[in-house]
Amino acid sequence: LKQNRVWGKLFKEYGRFTWDIFNLATLEKIFLVSPLSKRRLIRIIMIKILEGRITCGNNDCATEDEEGEYDGGNENLYKNIPIFHWTTVGDSSAAGHGNTYSQSYTAILEKTVTEAFAAAGVQFVATNHAGDVWSGMELAFCLESIVGKDVDILSWDFSLSDPEDFSNPLSPGQGIDPALLGERAGRVMNSMPFLFFLRILSDMLSSERIRRLESRGAGTGTLDEDALSELILTFPNQNSKWVPKSPPSIDKFNCGGIIEGKKRCDDPTMLYWCDADEGEVCAKARYDAGKSCNNDQYQTSWNDGRKMHLLKGSLLGYFLVEMLRLAIVELDSLEQTGVFYRNDPVEAIRILKGEEEVEEFLFYKTQPSKGEEVEGIQTGSFDWLKMKSSICITSMSLSHASKAVDALEYFPGEEFLCKGFLPFQNAFLKIDDSGNFARVDPWHYTDILGEQRSIVRSEGEKKGVVLV
Repeated sequence: LKQNRVWGKLFKEYGRFTWDIFNLATLEKIFLVSPLSKRRLIRIIMIKILEGRITCGNNDCATEDEEGEYDGGNENLYKNIPIFHWTTVGDSSAAGHGNTYSQSYTAILEKTVTEAFAAAGVQFVATNHAGDVWSGMELAFCLESIVGKDVDILSWDFSLSDPEDFSNPLSPGQGIDPALLGERAGRVMNSMPFLFFLRILSDMLSSERIRRLESRGAGTGTLDEDALSELILTFPNQNSKWVPKSPPSIDKFNCGGIIEGKKRCDDPTMLYWCDADEGEVCAKARYDAGKSCNNDQYQTSWNDGRKMHLLKGSLLGYFLVEMLRLAIVELDSLEQTGVFYRNDPVEAIRILKGEEEVEEFLFYKTQPSKGEEVEGIQTGSFDWLKMKSSICITSMSLSHASKAVDALEYFPGEEFLCKGFLPFQNAFLKIDDSGNFARVDPWHYTDILGEQRSIVRSEGEKKGVVLV
């Protein structure tokens, strides 16, 4: 029922194109997830559903209002139900720079799936910790300081670097090798997150490393960028003499094979994405942030526009709702066959987590991926990745010890991405006496960063590894 409701909302956005976009055949073509990794993702969701049953019991943690919209239901119960946490790490295009925060695909994803997950007794939260094209190393080595340790799906989305750089995990001027991020996630998170790689193109070296992660116990999935492009190119061509009327989510998306008016180029100053003359109509319609964005500095050729974020967020959301459906079907099957007992979710969780622990043990005890020789430099194995958690104070991390930060809602103001930064990843902010964010001189440390320094001083001796 909830999946049908999600479909109805997508139909309002995409109209007659909905059937061609949101069907199982298209999902399987765009999202490459092996049966083994799909099983691991479904298991994570099943555990959350079972934990929700423990919290909610026979009560409704989520209900509907008179108009059939999602309602928090029993507020006290809803605050305590398990959280399924999606985290985005990547570059400025992944962050959604040039758009409002609500237009980023991370926000669209959360909005798409919240109601369906809530009906299953699970609160879905999607957080956006993407930075820029140079933030990859920081995100990998300070992962737990930036995103925390409780993440169910960790997505990797770097598209603006030269793909050849990904073969060198120590290159400072690139996103980050996806396998390096996966290695860190598997070693510092409280439990192994599902790893979603959203920008793997033709870099076979990275693809092979991702397959190795899966063989060692990690759940992995990739978004096939070529398949996504093929889908968009089926939309009406805006350069044709006669263009059929299309919904705003489709209109001016495809201009003669040029998506959103940009194409790959050899200009590093444009981060290898340039506006195309034949895509001018689509380029002018790329952003639609309205009055929220009075500064178009970040509305560039290399960052994705509103339509691309809407499509990716909606596709990811529908994919996860399908995984939720499969998790419910699997739970029902196991209960029907007597493997689990519906009135004993604690025992069911113990069995499923036992499976997870075996795979996590395999991952931790097997040799990390080895680097390849790049321009005569042998990077060797990632032995130094066997370290546990780091303590970092960086411009992207906030102190979890700050009561003012904990008291703030995650959802930022609409203007933040238009200005090119998020409040929880930028050192140019402080918290005023009222507990609100305020921008300060970027050449001086902030109250937040100063507080982090004191935490490092007090905790560094205990944990040993400090990155600044």
